[in-house]
Amino acid sequence: MATGVLVRGAARPRLRKKTVENVAAYLALAFFLVLAVFPVFWMLMTSFKSDRDLVNPATIPFWFQQPLTLDHYVYLFSATKFTTWLGNTLTISACVVLITLAVCLPAAYALARLRFFGLYGRYRSSTRLGDSAARIAPRRVTKASAVQ
Repeated sequence: MATGVLVRGAARPRLRKKTVENVAAYLALAFFLVLAVFPVFWMLMTSFKSDRDLVNPATIPFWFQQPLTLDHYVYLFSATKFTTWLGNTLTISACVVLITLAVCLPAAYALARLRFFGLYGRYRSSTRLGDSAARIAPRRVTKASAVQ
């Protein structure tokens, strides 16, 4: 009976430490989420502002002094070839994805299912080659900046 009380008492500090770690992790994630989403928010907000509201230095950037407008979207779809550009972009990206899948899927299947002599050693050395290249670059940049 007494051991059950000791286990519970010992588990509580771990639980508090885990909770503090989770809160810190979520705060860090929230910070980086704000950093990632803020440019998209800013673009959407400015797309609904009028031209006078955008260039007026007396206005606060987050507030709308003039009424909201869709003039920028009307201009985008009527005076430019945006739909053609968007269609071209989607076509090229779909072609790139299909070509990449056509080349990589058979190679991935072969690496996953078939046994090759010395494959593990080659795979390990190829991944380390990329890792070492990533380690070398910052040293060169550091040496170059130290010389200047």
